[in-house]
Amino acid sequence: MQFIDWLSSTTERINQCITNNKKEGLQVLQSYIPLSFHQSFFVLLQARIHQDEKQHNFYTCTDSTGITYIIRNTAYLKKVFDTPQISLQLVQVHEEIITHSDGPHLFLEDKIWYLKVGMAENGGPFTPFTLNWAPSVLPISNFGRMDVLFYVGCR
Repeated sequence: MQFIDWLSSTTERINQCITNNKKEGLQVLQSYIPLSFHQSFFVLLQARIHQDEKQHNFYTCTDSTGITYIIRNTAYLKKVFDTPQISLQLVQVHEEIITHSDGPHLFLEDKIWYLKVGMAENGGPFTPFTLNWAPSVLPISNFGRMDVLFYVGCR
């Protein structure tokens, strides 16, 4: 598997969470990556994340278990996750059938599902997009784990 294939599959999984999910809140995607691929995969991912370091669009945290990137901007997130095969979708519109409790009236309502990243428009709390790489999750079989944590919102 090539890095760009893995990144495309991760982007597609994020898109599916926005498209197929019917609840707001935290989403967690986990990928187990053989440590033999770690060097090339993680180095290439880091290069994509660090491509615009001067803009301060991310934070980095390291500890004894791995490294965490906190991305704070949707436009920057697209730069990291867009690939020639697939683009990161930030917003999806779904038509949902709504029923009222006062009778059999049905109507269609557009629900807008979106990837929540950064500061809320109303000055609410910061919502991060987090990538966490833990290289020694399965030390005997030599696999590391990439956790992708993000929030899906609806309006």
